[in-house]
Amino acid sequence: ALSALVDVVASARVLLVLTYRPGYAPSLGERTYYSRLALSHLPPEESTSMAEAVLQVASLSEEVRQLVTTKAEGNPFYIEEVARSLVESGVLRKTNGTYSVGGTNEQVRIPDTVQEVILSRIDRLEPQAKEAIQLASVIGREFTVRLLDRISGLETRLEDLLAELKALELIYEKSYFPELAYIFKHALTHDVAYSTLLLERRKLLHRTVAVAVEELYADRLPEQYETLAHHYHLGEDWPKALDYLVKSARKAAASFANQDALAYFDRALDVCNRLGDMPVETVMAIYSGKAQVNTTIAGWTRVVDNYSRLRELAQATGDRSLEGLALGGIAFGHVRNHEFDLAEAEAQEGLSIANQLNDNAIRAGNMLVLGFLDLMRGNLHPGHDRVRDAARLAQETNQPPYEVQGTILQAYSYSWRGLYDEAHPVAAEAVAAGERHQVTIQLLMSKWAQGLAFAGGGYYEDAIATLRDTITQCERMGDQSYQARAWNTLGWAYGELCDWEEATECNQKGLDLAFIVSDDEIISNAQINLADCAFATGDAEKAQRVLEDLYASLPRLHDWLKWRYSQHLMHSLGEVLLAAGHVERALTLAEECLALAEPTESRKNIVKGRRLRGQVFLAQGKLLEAEQELDAALEVAQQIGNPSQLWKTLLALGNLRQAQDQSDAAHEACREALTIIEDVAAKLSDEGLRETFLNSDHVQGIRRVAEVSA
Repeated sequence: ALSALVDVVASARVLLVLTYRPGYAPSLGERTYYSRLALSHLPPEESTSMAEAVLQVASLSEEVRQLVTTKAEGNPFYIEEVARSLVESGVLRKTNGTYSVGGTNEQVRIPDTVQEVILSRIDRLEPQAKEAIQLASVIGREFTVRLLDRISGLETRLEDLLAELKALELIYEKSYFPELAYIFKHALTHDVAYSTLLLERRKLLHRTVAVAVEELYADRLPEQYETLAHHYHLGEDWPKALDYLVKSARKAAASFANQDALAYFDRALDVCNRLGDMPVETVMAIYSGKAQVNTTIAGWTRVVDNYSRLRELAQATGDRSLEGLALGGIAFGHVRNHEFDLAEAEAQEGLSIANQLNDNAIRAGNMLVLGFLDLMRGNLHPGHDRVRDAARLAQETNQPPYEVQGTILQAYSYSWRGLYDEAHPVAAEAVAAGERHQVTIQLLMSKWAQGLAFAGGGYYEDAIATLRDTITQCERMGDQSYQARAWNTLGWAYGELCDWEEATECNQKGLDLAFIVSDDEIISNAQINLADCAFATGDAEKAQRVLEDLYASLPRLHDWLKWRYSQHLMHSLGEVLLAAGHVERALTLAEECLALAEPTESRKNIVKGRRLRGQVFLAQGKLLEAEQELDAALEVAQQIGNPSQLWKTLLALGNLRQAQDQSDAAHEACREALTIIEDVAAKLSDEGLRETFLNSDHVQGIRRVAEVSA
């Protein structure tokens, strides 16, 4: 929430002031409009002013001033506490509107730490007031009067005692609704009051508080799960603590408080160890819960660890069904960690168990992993069939993460093959299922899949809106991987509209995040997109340098989707080399692009590869061969309907017709390209983006070719 707010204030007339303690590392990043001020200790004159304000006098004598400021050393909280302590203890006496020291300075002892000051103030309370503040400290820094009344036995005196503690500014009223509650003035005040209780008494009181909470709030107990877990844990009632820790973990996971959920699960495991000889089902449920939470936050190494522990427990009890499910989870974690061989081995073993037991729940997860691996390696047809069947089985066996993941992968498969009309409804189905089941990481993936399908099909405004929404959700959920992908895809969409400035900015953001998550695929895609932007804006030297380096690194890069981004790389480098006059090498790269694109039915890249080959033949004067390639490229471009590939191919065809002295045909090709461009522009409600597109060098170049041919 703060991150979103900080981004908004840059364009608003707002001053946002935030405070945090030394040692805390804020996660808001660095921004040009963000300034950090480190608060130092107060100088003597300001320490005196503060003491005078606390004591409500116009001025203090030099003697008192030295007494307070020397000890406090500029610490505001210490100044406040020591001033009150000196008055309460009778060291300072008010005379004629100011304070004087009662006795000699040598007889006055001021505690060395603020904790000691607070302790001395508490020790001077009458017994029942001291008991009240101690009991309140067991409840917590915040406490309700009703709960304190239930555990204290102070009855009619409690109201007066709280009024006394409030007058001494040890506690404040916190809220009146839905019931009267107080809060300790400072965390240190609470800590010191709590420290005055002996350990065994603390345990007893924590158990007493927990029982009272169960009785008082029986009608809305889920609201109190965390409180009950806390008190039973500190009270060392381990069975009760375990019950409420697990309930708190599940409650936190349901509301996407993922780190809290993991912390509760870990404490629950600690309690299991304390109890010893726990039912294995209880421990397995905890590890299963941890695995699901880690899946939600893309903690894939921890997913493998959690499911591996679950598998060990399943083997120990002979539970083959649970072992098969755990193998699917392990394999899924491995594939997301780009550990293909491990993922395949685990999934095959899990599938073997599924076949032995004829269990579709086990079959769904393990089949999904094998299909996922196929798609990542470029085996699109078997991969698509597997993830489709896995999604169906996951739906039938009530496994939402696998159901949504399988649907997402189908949408990817359609988009990668240029089947954008098929990709749209499947991506929308994945988004709806992700929202319905509240599976976080899959929801981000499905939104990105939807943006990918929109951009590929030429629905640019829908793509931009969807991808920006995806980025916002990624920021809220703390995901960097799919945020990086969304920035790259957004940059690609702006590139399709020739807004190179916006495209460069988006792709750079994607690259910066990609380096943080250290993912070869995202880094490569961002670098290729940025090179495309550089080439389009006239910096061919930079584009070639980036693309050559990336091309040389291909053998060292992981196989995860390398088949996919390599096609883009080969075409982009081929275009740059062709423009530089390196015709033969450009032809080689066109062939390499097609060698990957055709077996995988990557239609968009088939268009690119054939167009590049046609442009090379045109440069070599092989007009008949050029015509064959460009006609083939145009046929595929018309099938997929991507506007950018259509108008670029028509422009290349127009140039060929010019070389063939077919002016009318050249003019017709360019006019058709312009019609496509104008149709895209007409659908853009963003006037600035529309003007940028229509006035770009690429579009103006088509106009010039059309005019010449006319």
